[in-house]
Amino acid sequence: MNTKKPIGVIDSGIGNIQSVINALNYLKIPNKIVQNAKDLHHYSKAILPGVGSFKYGMKNLAQTSFSNSILELVSLKKISLLGICLGMQLLYEHSEEDGGYKGLGIIPGTVKKIENKKNIRVPNIGWRKIIKINQSKLLNDIENDPICYFVHSYACETQDKNIVTGILNYGQNFDVLIESENVFGTQFHPEKSQIIGLKILQNFSQIKKL
Repeated sequence: MNTKKPIGVIDSGIGNIQSVINALNYLKIPNKIVQNAKDLHHYSKAILPGVGSFKYGMKNLAQTSFSNSILELVSLKKISLLGICLGMQLLYEHSEEDGGYKGLGIIPGTVKKIENKKNIRVPNIGWRKIIKINQSKLLNDIENDPICYFVHSYACETQDKNIVTGILNYGQNFDVLIESENVFGTQFHPEKSQIIGLKILQNFSQIKKL
């Protein structure tokens, strides 16, 4: 019997959480869907998946009160949080999307539109190589420059480059993997990135509480 405390998968209505749950189940990592923000304090680890627009995502987090719970638990270091795709972007202070919109402000930085250049398609969809630039808990025991699956039109620009552990060069450099104490983010979809993505989720599940 697996007695390990489950990971909470936040369901705030901003993304398809089933693929994340399927990946965790495949790895036999205990998990539960969290639909009530008040229940988040029962978990020491949580995943915030997300797809769609930044403004829509922030409005949903506010309406469901998850924004307040996340900010409180993260600041008190009572939870380790992994944001995926839009879930990572929402951790930042601000996004240019929808004419500009304020984020959770956990990570200093801005989410910017990917420039549409020659040979650079927007949105960025497909398998891309991540360049590891700092020591990474999420990439532990993973080969250098792993290839993962991306779907996004906006990308993160982080003020503190010391917390950036992976970047993507797609016409320019984007921060696609961050690790700041108990806060983690992946611009790519680990749950759709096959063996490497599964290993990243497994690594997150094994990170010890601060």
